[in-house]
Formats: sequence, structure tokens, C-alpha cells
Amino acid sequence: MSVLESVDVPLELTKGKIDELRDFLKISLSIANAHTVDFYTCNVWEQFIAVPPESVLSIFSSKCDQRVAPENRRTQSCQRRGGKDRTNFGFCDDTKRLVDVAVFLDAAKRHTLPGLGVCVLLPKVLQALRGHQSIPPAAEDVPLEPEEFMNAKKSHEVQILSGVVASLAQQCGVRQVIDVGSGKGYLCSFLSLQYGLQVYGIDSSSRNTHGAQERNRKLQKYSRAYQRHHNARTAISGGEQRAREQLQEERDRSERGGEQGAREQLQEERDRSEQEERERSEQGGEQRAREQLQEERDRSERGGESEERPVQRERDPSEQEGDGDCVVGFKPFQGQDTETLTMLLEASVAMAPVEDSPKRNVSDALSPDTGTVSSSPESPFPFLGVLSPELVEIPPPRTPPTQLSPEERERRKRENLERKGRGSRDSLFSPLTSYITAHTELRDIITHLEDALLVGLHTCGDLAPSTLRMFTAKPELRAVCSVGCCYHLLSEEFDPSATECPTSQWGFPMSKHLRDLAWFCGRNARMSACLALERVSAGGGLPSESLFYRAVLHVILRDHYAAFKSEKRVGNVYSKSASFLDYVRRALRKLGLDGSKISDCLIQGYHEKYSPRKQEMQAFNMLKVSLAPCIEALILLDRLCYLKEQENTCFSAVVPLFDPLMSPRCYGILALKNGAP
Repeated sequence: MSVLESVDVPLELTKGKIDELRDFLKISLSIANAHTVDFYTCNVWEQFIAVPPESVLSIFSSKCDQRVAPENRRTQSCQRRGGKDRTNFGFCDDTKRLVDVAVFLDAAKRHTLPGLGVCVLLPKVLQALRGHQSIPPAAEDVPLEPEEFMNAKKSHEVQILSGVVASLAQQCGVRQVIDVGSGKGYLCSFLSLQYGLQVYGIDSSSRNTHGAQERNRKLQKYSRAYQRHHNARTAISGGEQRAREQLQEERDRSERGGEQGAREQLQEERDRSEQEERERSEQGGEQRAREQLQEERDRSERGGESEERPVQRERDPSEQEGDGDCVVGFKPFQGQDTETLTMLLEASVAMAPVEDSPKRNVSDALSPDTGTVSSSPESPFPFLGVLSPELVEIPPPRTPPTQLSPEERERRKRENLERKGRGSRDSLFSPLTSYITAHTELRDIITHLEDALLVGLHTCGDLAPSTLRMFTAKPELRAVCSVGCCYHLLSEEFDPSATECPTSQWGFPMSKHLRDLAWFCGRNARMSACLALERVSAGGGLPSESLFYRAVLHVILRDHYAAFKSEKRVGNVYSKSASFLDYVRRALRKLGLDGSKISDCLIQGYHEKYSPRKQEMQAFNMLKVSLAPCIEALILLDRLCYLKEQENTCFSAVVPLFDPLMSPRCYGILALKNGAP
């Protein structure tokens, strides 16, 4: 483990980075916790931002601080006084409002996982796990192409994560993998088919489990067809290659003509003339021999019966009566073992024509008269004729179940059940339905559990921390690879708005370090952590108009309906709406409110009133997106710190696994226990 220890991040360094993040988020987290629905009702822009929205959008569009005009970098409301800067991370110490956007964005960039320098890059981890060895696919398997049965995002995730899991399994010397929250079973199927690992996929939804089981059956069928297709293509390409090589040889021979070719032609003519001379000489000798033989016969006929008798050749002991077609001295397969003979029998079956003849059994090779193996050319198995009769074992015909005795039927039924049981144990992917917590006893779910590796791909909410707690608590789990998502579904122990723990343990914080500080983020901040900065930076943008519609609707509900904080949700009304007026009418109906209380003209008036302030919401949402990787970093570092606080964990790291443009939740947490080989 010395190589892994060389890339490990120490516990104290992890705690120090968490403290740096806390200092930044103490000041900036208020922006992330502001709800977009309340943007106009609570006048969020004036409450938190002291810079015009045009300045914020200008900084984001410039891509570079140097191009930002000085007047847009900072307001005049929080200047230096007495030589002391009264701002912190771009926020004014007095008003707590953002006054320097460029400084804020620079600080946000420094407090991401890459900026903090706590990540261990995937190539280093794989090199430490594999050394100079690669992880081969399962024996006799053709490498699968997951793009054939997954979308591009899922294929990207499954290919990378399965390679990491296979490396961890090899490092720990385990063959079993437990996929928590396995969903549709894509990762499970790929691990079992590509790497030959025994995978148990556990999901709380029986619908997902049954779907994964059926999908895996189809994938296995697809895999076999794909391998046959691959082998056929390989054979065709091999034949084409041989044809090209032969053509090249012909060209080479033609190019080697000239003098060498003339010498060879002259030599060939000499050889032919010598051969013709020899043939003429032999023909003359044969003619003389025939004449002498005829003379001897004539003398014999004239002199009566000859005293000479032909000499009878002694029969070789190895020759048998009736074996006139066998080679003299041939001893059929003496010393061959049964396995070799079986292979030869199978080869005989394989050599029989497939398209021109019906399916044949070994019993078809028996002679109807003698019951022995027929060696005639017309026999469907002429190869069997060279075997001794005692070596050809003809299986007895299978008795129909209706003709069996009750005891025999029971015996056959028991054998079938045992055979099916062995088949289920040998299956490489076993979907299971169960609700998993940190206290779940895995042996109650998995009968044949051995030392295993725990994995979770985009486990939602509290399932990700439960996976890590399960890893530290179960001695049979030797390693873990967890990729979490849905941070807004995490339960927070110290959030004042939290009512009660939805599971046996809180999802955040996990580490003793943050729990001692009673730290919490808040639900809106955790929702902000789910935003994808890389996609927005690449031009993906945010659904600004739908968010604007929802915020203005909230103003209408406040002004005209007392129950504007209804327990009902508006939901995805925007996608069905043709205009803002249509949106409001649909939303009121869904909320069960009386739409006759407000006219169409009044509704349109709200839209015209707040449209000039749409830029405020766009700029504010961009600031929230900038904080998303910082909040995610704190959640993941808390989990990493928890693992490093455990005495039975020898290595743990946060590893960027996926391309964030394809898979925004791209970070995985890897850990190994002490005692791994």
C-alpha cells in the first residue's frame, strides 16, 4: 500500500481545507440560500448585491478580469477607510452585500475541489492500484461496446467506473461487487459481462430490480450475438489480410524477374529434358520386362504345371478379419484417455454437414443388423468406425415422464432443482430488492456473501453517506467507490428547519470535525450545489424565463391570494404554456385557486412591470451557479474526512472520474481498508 499512501491526502490537511471552505461559505452562503421564487417578493437583489446587474453579466461574459472596466469591479459604498480594506471575499463587512464581483468569483474558484488541491487524479490512482498491469476483460469475452445499449452519458460513466471497480477488486483480491442503488443495472451488467465479476445489484424499487433482471438477460443474449458477429468480422478481415499478403507475394515474385527468372527458366527446361529421358528409358525397360514375362508364361504352359508355388504373406497380428480398408499395422487409439476420445467424437459431429443433413445422434452410426458402429462411407459418423466397440458409449434413450415411476419422477425433479440452483449461483449478476441503510445486514440479503467491494453510481441523498457508513462497519467490505448526487435530498442534523431525521442517521455532516462545529448548509444551498457550472460556462445556460415566470407568479399570489404559500406545487406548467398569461391561468388551476379574481389585463401588467428587472434574476442565478462547486466541495470533503477519521481505513481520496460536461456529478470517493493485499 506504500504507492497508494504516497498519493493520499492526510487527515489534518483535509480538516484545514474544510476550515478554509467554511470561512468562505460563512459569508457567501446567503446568496446560495436565497430562493428564486422569493426573488421579487423579498427584493433579493437589493438585499444581497450592491452592484448593477449589467456589471455582473459583463464580468461573466468577459471571461477575464482584465477586460472588466474598473467602475464595474467595485461600488463606491464600501471603500478603504484609514488604509484598511473593509471587504472580505468581495463582500462589505458592514452591509454584508457583494461589492466586488471579480474578487468574489476569484475566491469561489479557489474554493472548489481542484482549487483546494485535495483531489487525487484518476491516472495516479489507477497507476497505484494496477502498477504496470492492465485489467483484462473476462476470459474468452470480446470487449463490449456499451454505446450499443446505453446513452452517451451512461456509457461514459459505466466504462470509467467499471475500470476503477475492477482495479479495486484486483487490488483487494475479491470477486464480489455490491452495487447499492443499482437502478436499471447498467453498471452491474457491464461489470459481470466485461470483467467476470460476481455483482449483486440492490435497489429499493422492485420495479427497477425486475427491469434490471430482464435487461441483463437481453444484454447477455446481445453479448453472445455481438461476440459471434465480432468473430465473424475478425475471420473476414483475416481472410482479406491473407488475400492481400498472397497478392503482395505475387507482385514480389514478378518484380524479382530478369536474370534470375531467366536462370530459373533455363534450369526448368533442363530438368524437363532429363525427366523425359528417364521416362523413355523406363518405358523401354518395362517393355523388355513384359516380353520376358510373356516368354516365361509360354514356357510354363509348354512344360506343364510349374513346380513353383506363390508364397502366402503372413497376417499381421494387428490386422483384424474384415478390416480390409484399414491401414496395415494401425492400432485404433490405444492409450487414449476418455477426454481425448470425447473430443474426437465431438470433432466427428462437427465435421458432419449441417445444411445438407438433419441433426444426427451417435446412435445413428450403429449398424441396424449388428448394433455395432458402422464404418461405411454412407454412415453419418464414418469417423467412429476406427474406434473399438467398447469405446463407443451410446447414451440410453430418455424415458418420457409419463412412463416413470413416482420415485424416479421425484428423483428427476430433485436433480433439475439442484441444477437450477447451481445455475443461479453461477450467474454473474443478481438483482435484489431491499431498502438499504447503514445498519442493513448484508448477509440477510446475500446468501453467499464473501469479501466484497461496495460501489454506488449516483446514489441519491442519504444513500451515499449510508454507503460509506456501511463500508466502515462491515468487515467483509474491503473497498468502496461512491459517486453521490441529489444533494438537496440530504438530511441535515443541524439545520433549524429540519423537523426529524428521515433515516436512522443524518446525511450531513458525517465527520466528527464538522459535527463538533454544528455546521449546516440549508436546503436551498444544497439545491444550488446541484447546478452544473461547467455546462453553464459552456453555453448551456439556465431556464431563466421559466424561473422569471415563477417569481412573478409568486408576486401575484402574494398580492391577490392569501394562501400564496400553498402546500401544492406548481410543477412543470411552463413547458405546456404558450405565454405568461397562459402560464398563470394553468398555475392557478393547478393550485386550486379562483382565477376569476384577477383579469387577463392585470396579469399582463405584472409581466410588463417586472420584465425590465429580468436581468437581475439572470445575474443572481449566475452568482449562485458560481457557488455550486464550493458547496459540493464541502459535502464531499466532509465524507472524505469521515473516512480518514476511521481507524480501519488505510486509504481514501476524492477522485474526479467523469467529464463534468457529460456528467456534472463527476467526483467519486474511493477508500480501502487495512489488511488489503
